[in-house]
Amino acid sequence: MTTSTARHASAWWVAVAAVTSGALTYALLIVVARAVGPAHYASFNGFWAAVVVTSIGAFLPLEQVLARREASAAGRGGGAAPAVTRTGAQLALVAVVVVAGLEMVKGRSLADVGVLAGIFAVACAGFAMQFPARGLLAGNGDLRSYAAVLMADNLLRTAGAAVLAVTGAADWRAYAAVVAGSALGAGLLARFLARMVRGPLLSTAEGVGLRREVWTLVVALSAMQAVLNSGNVVVSLPASQKDAALAGGIAAALALVRVPVFVQQFAQAAYLARVTAAVARRDLARVRSLLGVLTAATIGLAVATVGGALTLGPWAVRMAFGPDYRIDRGAFTLLAAALGTFLIAAVANDVTVATRGHRRAVVAWAMGVTASVLVVLVVPDLVVRTAAPLLVGSVVAAAVLLPPLFQLTRQVEL
Repeated sequence: MTTSTARHASAWWVAVAAVTSGALTYALLIVVARAVGPAHYASFNGFWAAVVVTSIGAFLPLEQVLARREASAAGRGGGAAPAVTRTGAQLALVAVVVVAGLEMVKGRSLADVGVLAGIFAVACAGFAMQFPARGLLAGNGDLRSYAAVLMADNLLRTAGAAVLAVTGAADWRAYAAVVAGSALGAGLLARFLARMVRGPLLSTAEGVGLRREVWTLVVALSAMQAVLNSGNVVVSLPASQKDAALAGGIAAALALVRVPVFVQQFAQAAYLARVTAAVARRDLARVRSLLGVLTAATIGLAVATVGGALTLGPWAVRMAFGPDYRIDRGAFTLLAAALGTFLIAAVANDVTVATRGHRRAVVAWAMGVTASVLVVLVVPDLVVRTAAPLLVGSVVAAAVLLPPLFQLTRQVEL
């Protein structure tokens, strides 16, 4: 590896991009919240939740599978390009249909549904280009270009939202269009950079079994993201004027309370690699040690989340989003407790996957999202109906994922 190649492959590119992207995401949400007001911010937050669930739940698996195949040079016959194109198109179509269906359930007019579906389709077109290209870049070790794509997406949408806010735009759909446009722009950039790395896009990856592997991951990650973002969906549902203002405050609180998720995702690459390596070496003592450290760290992060909610929650919402956004301390703490429970389930999921428990992860989150939907249907109070699906869904998933991990620590050998 040359010095130039080593610089391009440095993980620091991705680390800096991840931290910057997280900050820009919060800047975007705050700019939109202050521009559209509490009564309409929940609607934008529902669109944003759909974008997050679709990008991470549906398209990220395509990136992960392609990155692994490229890195291992699993296939060099050029057979994956058609499979990747078909899979990306299928994912985009399913996502647009699901989102359009949800918007109709919310009671929107066909005209509004058509506009939102069109905006969301643009975002999905961007994802269909962006994520496979990111997989190729990561698989070939060009992390500088990978980081450039992450930064471009976040910079475009945050800058676009800031321009709209300065001009006085107050329609949340305009900000949704900016998000979709940035995804498309980043997708075009990613496609260009991937072609610069090595010939036609994805022409060297193997196509056999790719779609089956991707769709298995899609089911698990989509269900997991649906549980995490269930509160954002709930507050975007139709409500009275009074509840609409409360929904805006809850949506703002949900954005702040998710800060620990970014911490967990940032640390994920480090601990997941160590657990996977220990399992591969059949080093049970090392696995036990890592599980102990992870358990203590995750519980500590969950407790800190609840403690922060108790002491700073309502004040932080007003400071970040403006004085019109209000939520009481008890509601914020309930949301934080639900998020803390999700953190435990998420780390258990990571370790389960590292110990070859992919099917168990799929079952766990499928059961979790089912429980979340049932809670939404039976709970009337808006605050409880926002927090309970995340809490109950996470508890159900954790109940499936944790027992085998406890058994693992008692095994004599792997």
